[in-house]
Amino acid sequence: MTREITLTLDEDRIQQIERLARLLHKSTGEIVEDAMEHLQPLPRPLSEEERKRRLKALDKMRQRPSSKTAEEVQREIEEIRAARHGGRETPVD
Repeated sequence: MTREITLTLDEDRIQQIERLARLLHKSTGEIVEDAMEHLQPLPRPLSEEERKRRLKALDKMRQRPSSKTAEEVQREIEEIRAARHGGRETPVD
């Protein structure tokens, strides 16, 4: 479904859209649509309520005792470190 809307933009922005339309051989509407598609994947900021909910869940998780022993944790850390440094042929400065 397509609808027509009216936007109020400053003259510099209008000229920018029109210049892009000429350069790309597109309509001004297509330029605006392309810009909107580009913005869609950007993450939106969390609401204050959602931020607090997530922090509360994280705090709750951190209060639970670990199911691993200190030795298991140390072994896992060493495995990760070895994997990060393994397979490299030249030293890192």
